[in-house]
Amino acid sequence: MEQYKVETIEYKGYEIHVYQDHDPESPREWDNLGTMTCFHRRYELGDKHSMDIEELKELVARKDVISLPLFLIDHSGVSMNTGGFSHCDPQGWDWGQVGYIYVTREDALKEFGKKKLTRALREKVRKILEGEVEAYDQYLTGQVYGYVIERNGEHFHSCWGFSGDPKDHLIPEAKSIIDHLGKEKKTTVFRCAECGHEQEVITQQECHTRYPNGLTEYEQTLYVFECGHVEESRDDLLVVDR
Repeated sequence: MEQYKVETIEYKGYEIHVYQDHDPESPREWDNLGTMTCFHRRYELGDKHSMDIEELKELVARKDVISLPLFLIDHSGVSMNTGGFSHCDPQGWDWGQVGYIYVTREDALKEFGKKKLTRALREKVRKILEGEVEAYDQYLTGQVYGYVIERNGEHFHSCWGFSGDPKDHLIPEAKSIIDHLGKEKKTTVFRCAECGHEQEVITQQECHTRYPNGLTEYEQTLYVFECGHVEESRDDLLVVDR
């Protein structure tokens, strides 16, 4: 998996190893608002469908459908957007339109629990469709990542499927997990004041001790360490959280 490593970040004694997710789930498997219908002679893109191109054109031409065009560039990898790639390929040799992403007015109103498709709601729907295309482009271009949290070679936590720049969501989440790990219940140990030896369980030993007058005995509990040193009072025990 080392060939997929992007970077390692040290945080509060832990290592956050960031990897490219080499087997990500397609965003089109998610619960999407839009339907992404594409046609390409070599690639299977977007959602599965049984339309032909003319049927798709007729659908997106309807007044009750909100749609955005989909463009694909195929040059040392593929990338998709809704605005085209004339900025990097003015001649249009390696890119063109491959379909549409769309949603009907009925489905949009149902999604937001509204009765009227206002201008503001229409714009909100368009932004969501653009976001779905961006997520799909990140999937196509390998911009999907995961992380593994370790300390001294010990695995603590991992998570995968983060799209986009790891600094946006992945790394903040990993740091939050580490912050939570630091708040988990700690182990209490007893430390010997004589030599510093630490152990989780202290041995209690009952014994009879005479008062200073030498005539009367009383029972006393001694706290014995594995190192051999003894404390006579529990109040004198050094308790440390680990």
